[in-house]
Amino acid sequence: MSHPYYHARSAAQRWGGIWQDYWPIEHWFDSSKSYCIDPRHRMLLHQPYGIELCLAIFGEVWQRPSDQQTVPTELIAIQHIQEDFAGIVPSLEQWFASTSTPAWLRPKAGITEICLQRFGGLESDYVDFETWFNRPSRYGDDPHYQLLVLNTFAAFLCEQTLGVLWQRSSDAKQFPTRIIAEAIINRLCGGYIPAPLEVLKFTPVKPWMSQGAKALSRQFD
Repeated sequence: MSHPYYHARSAAQRWGGIWQDYWPIEHWFDSSKSYCIDPRHRMLLHQPYGIELCLAIFGEVWQRPSDQQTVPTELIAIQHIQEDFAGIVPSLEQWFASTSTPAWLRPKAGITEICLQRFGGLESDYVDFETWFNRPSRYGDDPHYQLLVLNTFAAFLCEQTLGVLWQRSSDAKQFPTRIIAEAIINRLCGGYIPAPLEVLKFTPVKPWMSQGAKALSRQFD
């Protein structure tokens, strides 16, 4: 059985400390399961883009609360995913190999232009949002990669990355980050903010998504 508790115990066994030290990261990786009970939920974070987000949210180095010792966050992230996928980290290409195209997925639009029209300010104000929403494009040109940032779960991930409140650099005006993220998603999807399940349903369940997971519960119970 794969559960954040067992992933945390495994991390503690490898790097020291107690399982509670690793719970925030391990729980974060499996938070997508609250939106989808089948193994497709892992598509949202169990891949290189998810590792990159993990580092952006938790930092490059994770300090264990129990003893203040540090572990590279990337190692914790990679171990979690490898334990779920027989020692590999699935690529975005693998996840989206069989994904069909939603009718609401439109050609890529300028994030800055959307923000300027909705919130005002200067072009230079919205670099953080341009970077955040274009992050999946670093891994390839497949338009399906946009699905990772075009859903309600992504709006919360954006908030976790950039903070609850975002301050516009040109005039120091503050906005809730999630409001800006939701406005971007709404425009990019043509007036619609998909729930995660609305994104995941376009990818069929494949055997590799659940086969090969390490039996952590047997190891520790």
